[in-house]
Amino acid sequence: MAECLARGAALKWASGVFCRPEHLERLSQYRKRESQRTASVHTRLKSMVQSYLEGVGWGLEQLREARTELREVSRDLKKAGLESDQNTEGGRSLERLREVSANHSQLLAAVSNLPRLYSVRSMVMETERLVESRRLLEAHAKLMDLEYLQDDILWQLNKAAGGALSTEDQEVVAKYFSGVRHLVDALGKELWAVVSSALALARQNPTPFVSAVRIVEREEALDQTLLEERGGGGGNGRPLPPGRPRCWRACFFKFLLLNIQTYVSVRSYSQVLEEAVAARFRSVSYLHTRGPGLAGHLSALQHGIMADLATVRHLLEHCVPQHYKLTGTYLRASHRCLHAHLTQVSSWDLESGEIFAVLNWSLRDQTIQMGLYEMENLLNRCVRMDVVCLCS
Repeated sequence: MAECLARGAALKWASGVFCRPEHLERLSQYRKRESQRTASVHTRLKSMVQSYLEGVGWGLEQLREARTELREVSRDLKKAGLESDQNTEGGRSLERLREVSANHSQLLAAVSNLPRLYSVRSMVMETERLVESRRLLEAHAKLMDLEYLQDDILWQLNKAAGGALSTEDQEVVAKYFSGVRHLVDALGKELWAVVSSALALARQNPTPFVSAVRIVEREEALDQTLLEERGGGGGNGRPLPPGRPRCWRACFFKFLLLNIQTYVSVRSYSQVLEEAVAARFRSVSYLHTRGPGLAGHLSALQHGIMADLATVRHLLEHCVPQHYKLTGTYLRASHRCLHAHLTQVSSWDLESGEIFAVLNWSLRDQTIQMGLYEMENLLNRCVRMDVVCLCS
């Protein structure tokens, strides 16, 4: 079919070119030109086919090399599989050795801790004796040793259990070290008893108060260190020791003037001191301060606050770190409580003599005798405004 079409096209072309006899003279030229064109086409086709054949040969050679490499890789994989099976069998045979090694590590830790564990009860009794004799610094040092031992035991048990200590183990450790918790409570009770009587101790023997301050600062530093190392999601994964943080500095401010035996954690120094100073006003009876007793009550209140403030400023201030700012905090709390107390007194149904006593004390005695303007540098702007409004 293609050949017939080619012949038809050739006849059509020849009939158009050689339509006259004189055109036959150029037949040789056309024949030569077509022969050259045909030879050129054959040459190009031959070159193209040769190039294709060379590419196919190169591809076949690459396939042969790839097949050879695949065979080598297959042999290596089979060899690796055999070695892996052998290693798996060897690992199974070492499981028993691994268990024995883990048991040995636990036994070694237990043996190394036995002397310290046996000494816990004697250390607890010794610390109790020190607390009862109010040798607070020595008692606190012993208590820190016991807490360190308890924390170390818990950490070793956590590691042995893979980081998840069972409830039973925690209860066993807590029961064994229950004396430590009681010691913390006993030491805290003694500390707050000392701090609550700080005003009296400062005039006689401030040594116990200074010891209490040192213990409070130790505890505060330890709380801060533990919170930075463990409380912020550190990488070591160790939990905080039981009962931490204690926040004993806040408790120190709470019990500075409060003679109580139990305590709670608080956040603001000024709030705690204000609560402590407010204890002076809580016991005020409505009936005992009415009539002539009101002037005496205000006078006694004035002298009591001034005496306490002088003790804080000249004695207690030198027994605590500078950043406590004890005098300023005490003064601000005193003025706030005094303002609240006078507001309460003013809300009573006062008679003319009682009103005169309150106004006379507010405008004259409080301003002059309590040294309002002399203490002005210790008051911030808000407190000064409150006191001026009160005096008005």
